[in-house]
Amino acid sequence: MIKNKPTPSDFERQSVENLVQFFNLILEKEQPWNEFDDDGSTEEMWSYHQVILKNALTLLFLAMENQLKKKICEVSPFLLLSENPSDWKTINNDKDFQEFHIRPFDDLLTLYLELETKQFDQSVIRDLNVLRRKRNQITHAIFSETLTPKGLFEDFALIIANIWGERIWWEQFRKYTVDDPAYGTYDENAENSWLSHNIEYLIGTLGPKKSGQILGVDFSRRRYLCPRCHIYLNEAAENYFYQHAVLEPNLPESQTVFCVSCQSEFGVIRKNCNHDDCKGNVIHFLRDSVYTDGEICLTCGGWQEKRGKQKYTGR
Repeated sequence: MIKNKPTPSDFERQSVENLVQFFNLILEKEQPWNEFDDDGSTEEMWSYHQVILKNALTLLFLAMENQLKKKICEVSPFLLLSENPSDWKTINNDKDFQEFHIRPFDDLLTLYLELETKQFDQSVIRDLNVLRRKRNQITHAIFSETLTPKGLFEDFALIIANIWGERIWWEQFRKYTVDDPAYGTYDENAENSWLSHNIEYLIGTLGPKKSGQILGVDFSRRRYLCPRCHIYLNEAAENYFYQHAVLEPNLPESQTVFCVSCQSEFGVIRKNCNHDDCKGNVIHFLRDSVYTDGEICLTCGGWQEKRGKQKYTGR
């Protein structure tokens, strides 16, 4: 008998952890650079730190591979084993699952497509195999191609769209981050803001349209400040202006905004902002903030108590 068989959640956890580390490797190197480099160019920095991007690519591939295993394991973990059942030698003999060889990527991808009854365009198959070859060259040989964060996040978007699932990955990503026992021990607001930084980096790297697609929200329409995330970002006077919320539904009379970053909905009223330089008309009553209670414009961030009062944050 085969003992200690994995569950789908085992592979999902590994997959999400790989994805979180993929993001962290790139953002934790790039953000400090951007703060000190006036022209905002990271080309020279990443040319020097190719090993970081190689490690990031490896993590991205592992995230995809574990996601395939998770999907297959939902049917049966035995499908993951590369040996024929007659070669398992488990009759009257216990073996641990980890003693067996797992199928290679090509087999996993074929099983996934058959079990999910999906069809991929040949271009998707080609691009996934290019990623596989790059990972193999990094792991087993000399890899001389120059990698860029944008190229890696294009691969990331390909995986999300075809294997992981829109918005699903972000819900898992957030849960894994927030459930970390160390989460909040330093500064909960600062750590919450890191989730918004991830979203903003996606938008800056892939553009609003593609970022919105993989997050399961239409970022090509007007975006607004999130009352909660705006607090997290600006409590330390960092002056960030991230607009990751959209009207739900996208209608002139809608009275709800949804923030993809914190996955929360907030009630709004529709009236004109009282700041002369703002044309916004989506207002939220902010309660229990570190500043004060009152109405805030989710377009410009301006307080609404009286005309000309100091804005909640600048742009």
